[in-house]
Amino acid sequence: QFVAGMRDKGAGSSLAVFGKKGKAFLSRRGYSIAYSATMPATEVHQGDVRALSAFVQNAFIKGEADEVYLVYSRFISAISQRPTTTKLLPIERPEGAGSHAPADIIFQPDAKGLLDRLLPRYVDVLIYRAMAEAMASEHGARMTSMTSASNNAVEMIGDLTLTYNRVRQAAITTELTEIVGGAEALQAK
Repeated sequence: QFVAGMRDKGAGSSLAVFGKKGKAFLSRRGYSIAYSATMPATEVHQGDVRALSAFVQNAFIKGEADEVYLVYSRFISAISQRPTTTKLLPIERPEGAGSHAPADIIFQPDAKGLLDRLLPRYVDVLIYRAMAEAMASEHGARMTSMTSASNNAVEMIGDLTLTYNRVRQAAITTELTEIVGGAEALQAK
């Protein structure tokens, strides 16, 4: 599941949720769901990313949200996923970055025009990455679960086969004992 949380200092939090289970879980617990969509089954679609990105950016620009966070399962490996929270908006200046560009760099278009075009794409990329990692984490968890279920089924089949063979052997032994006992009874007469 994938969640984008928006926090407004005055009104609390509202959530943008991808996935039916996540939406149901959070709704039952009284969280405010401002946006929801079905998580794609096989791949992340740009339309889903852009819709969520536009929603959270508009909420942030209009002042409906002071901060936006992404909450998702970060993919480590097929057997390991880590819950992760990343601040999406406002975008913070990286540590160590200067406050101004050096004077000898000329931006075309100007720096503000460039940022106005690039920052929304940056938000799109962060959302896309989080959704892709959440999807990979879910597939990894399913794969691990299916492998475990398959291994358990093989073990159970082995145990049941052993039990079946023991019961069958006991039945054969009982029949042979009855036949031998009946033959001895006939010879005794």
